[in-house]
Amino acid sequence: MISHRRSLTRTRSLAAAVAVTAVLGVTACSSDDEGEDSATTTAAATTTTAAQTALPTVEELGATLGRITDTAVATADKLDTVDGGDQSAELIDALAGAAQSTGTVLAAVDPVTAGATAESALATVTTALPDQEPVVVENLEFVHRDGVWKISRAAVCDLVGRITPDQIPPVCTGDAAADPNAEDPAAAAAVDPAPEVAAAPVGDPAIRDALLNAGVDQATADKLAENPDATVAAAVNMGIPQATADQFRSNPQGAIDSLRAAGIDPVTAAPQLAAQL
Repeated sequence: MISHRRSLTRTRSLAAAVAVTAVLGVTACSSDDEGEDSATTTAAATTTTAAQTALPTVEELGATLGRITDTAVATADKLDTVDGGDQSAELIDALAGAAQSTGTVLAAVDPVTAGATAESALATVTTALPDQEPVVVENLEFVHRDGVWKISRAAVCDLVGRITPDQIPPVCTGDAAADPNAEDPAAAAAVDPAPEVAAAPVGDPAIRDALLNAGVDQATADKLAENPDATVAAAVNMGIPQATADQFRSNPQGAIDSLRAAGIDPVTAAPQLAAQL
């Protein structure tokens, strides 16, 4: 009887030891799995963060706006302030001239938010006339090029149009600049009658310019630019997010970039929008 009890005791002790070992093994595996999951999550987060360009500060953007509007600085020395600066001298001069002629002071203020891509940002800018309250302009696009934050061409056109709406440069409206080598119009008129001149398109020039640059045909771009409010409403009806649709008013190029980032081709979407107007 005593031998039987000792055998039973040893059996129970062995079973308890096996159970404890199993529990410890499961706990260790769970801890290892959690550690691996945590490491994977951290690595993914690090990769995502590395792909994003740090947003500019309002001081950086303010310095850019200050250089553009400083008429004491030669145009050639501030081509790096605008995206595609080597083709933007006319825009730079237009904004500088508009600011000087009206006494307008431009300033960047918070907030600065991420744009449609990792290398774009949307900033708030104020335009202040002497003895008047500043006007707030939201969602002006800046882009990161060659290690520098530059203001987009569409944003420059937007600012010029707000400061001097009667002096918008042709590059903002899509009109071709006059060719200095063209034949003298008076001489041509003596030979052939002058062709009938079509009326200038109406509507928002910045919207038209952004659509044309995206590859949208002239007729569709004119129709969408003619009534920005109707265009925004049609975009929302098509399922385009309200924030993206609203950009057609303040930052049409930003709206185009947002559509592309969402996998929507502006060339395809624009006729569908126009059909609803």
